[in-house]
Amino acid sequence: MGETERRRRKRVLLRTAHEIAAGLEYLHSLDVAHADLKPGNILLDESKRDARGFTALVADFGLSLVVTQNKAGNVSGTSQYMAPEIITNGLTTPASDIYSFGIILWEMATGKSAFDGMTLMQIVMAVGPGNQRPQGIEATHPELLELYQQCVHAEPAARPRATQVVQALAALEQAAHRAARAESRASRSLLHSSSTLSQQQQIQPRLSLQQAVSAQPQQHQLPPPQQQPSAVNQSQQPQQPPAGQARSNTSADSFPAAM
Repeated sequence: MGETERRRRKRVLLRTAHEIAAGLEYLHSLDVAHADLKPGNILLDESKRDARGFTALVADFGLSLVVTQNKAGNVSGTSQYMAPEIITNGLTTPASDIYSFGIILWEMATGKSAFDGMTLMQIVMAVGPGNQRPQGIEATHPELLELYQQCVHAEPAARPRATQVVQALAALEQAAHRAARAESRASRSLLHSSSTLSQQQQIQPRLSLQQAVSAQPQQHQLPPPQQQPSAVNQSQQPQQPPAGQARSNTSADSFPAAM
């Protein structure tokens, strides 16, 4: 799995967990405990799409109860997601929902089913007296380890409220968003650097050739040799008349006949 896909899955997980916690936050603001929070009671509404293609909604309030009317001894819920205080004294509170949310968070992060292969009695003994919890969330999502451990704490009073869970998940979402943006900027910067280097490598040979040509000593072209006047036969040179003798201006026709 590439880093980009890993970051995308983390954003999907955090957004889905955030919506589930927000549903609990609203429910608890009414002093109502869900009492049976589990994956089967979380709906994915595809009519309200976002980047994931769905929105998570908390549903099925058949076992929900008003906190002020809750009494010990009322054991209800699904064993895999049942808080230890429900097992030991049958007391369901909003903190019990937070425990159930923690188990769901573990399953979303690891892709496994909590207490898989264990019988009802084995789960009851492990969660209640044994204080055992699913382990290994840090192997896939180390950023969720602290929140998970707080949600599944043995003492209900030590668990965070739904509002605090929402705030913690919002902070993790923002951190994931910043990391994705930083990765995108780094990727663009690397691509730009590679493109610039490639262009420089293409230009450099041309510059080298041009520099090599410029470095050659210029060969000065010699002027063409001057033509020397050819020797003229003295017989071809015009005879200068003796001094004092006048030149004849008559044409050949006026010459006397040969003697």
